[in-house]
This record gives sequence, structure tokens and C-alpha cells, in this order.
Amino acid sequence: MIGKFFIYNALEAHFALMEVDKNPHCPLCSAKPEITSLMGYEQNIDRQDRACDGVI
Repeated sequence: MIGKFFIYNALEAHFALMEVDKNPHCPLCSAKPEITSLMGYEQNIDRQDRACDGVI
């Protein structure tokens, strides 16, 4: 399903597929990506864990 966008309309129980072109300027998947790692991921998880301390 590469290059396709799958859509499901639950109200009408209808499926649809749209073809999409690759964006040559995408910062994630272009020939020269600007995003190459999950920077900040660990910090965000740690912050969420601290926010839940004592809640459960």
C-alpha cells in the first residue's frame, strides 16, 4: 500500500483508497532527510511518567 492513503468512513461503512505522490521535500523521507532521529523522545516519556506519579 505504498503511495496509497486508506480511508474508512464508519458512518457509511465505506472504504476508499487515494493515490498520493511522494513529497520530494519531505523532511523525513526525502533523499536528504532533515529528521534523522527521535530527538526528545526519552525526555517526553520521562516527563509523562513524572506527571502520572501518585495518580494511579
